[in-house]
Amino acid sequence: MPTYTEAMTRLEAIVRSIESGEMDVDSLTAQLQEAKTLVKLCRQHLTTIDQEVKKILEDDQAPNVKEN
Repeated sequence: MPTYTEAMTRLEAIVRSIESGEMDVDSLTAQLQEAKTLVKLCRQHLTTIDQEVKKILEDDQAPNVKEN
């Protein structure tokens, strides 16, 4: 599974390739399918990161309890 950065780099390459207008229909279909998969992966990464950040912030705001 690629990292978020790797997936975004690949998505950017796909976009450049599509925008160039030089690919045939079969390649376009395959590239769009790959892009769809990469977008889903990026969303999952961002959701996970968002949840982790929220947990860290919640833990940071919890009152400190001293044990005797």
